[in-house]
Amino acid sequence: LSTGEVVRRIREQACVAILLVDKNTLNDIPKKEYSGHYILLVHASEDGEVLYLDPDSNGEKRRTTLEVLEKARAVPGTDFDVILI
Repeated sequence: LSTGEVVRRIREQACVAILLVDKNTLNDIPKKEYSGHYILLVHASEDGEVLYLDPDSNGEKRRTTLEVLEKARAVPGTDFDVILI
């Protein structure tokens, strides 16, 4: 599924999504090589902001933009993997 379709389903169906992303791209770290990482996308606002839980964090929701999320999902190796719950 495209990132836009995942976001639409989260908004309309009140679900969450497990996404495979490139951690370096998501965290704006200069990329040396692909670093696959799963996050739990829990909210997507109409203005393009998304909230997610990161298993590497302290349990607080983190924020990013839809644009950054799309880039992190599009890195070769992620294959746009998604599980909707």
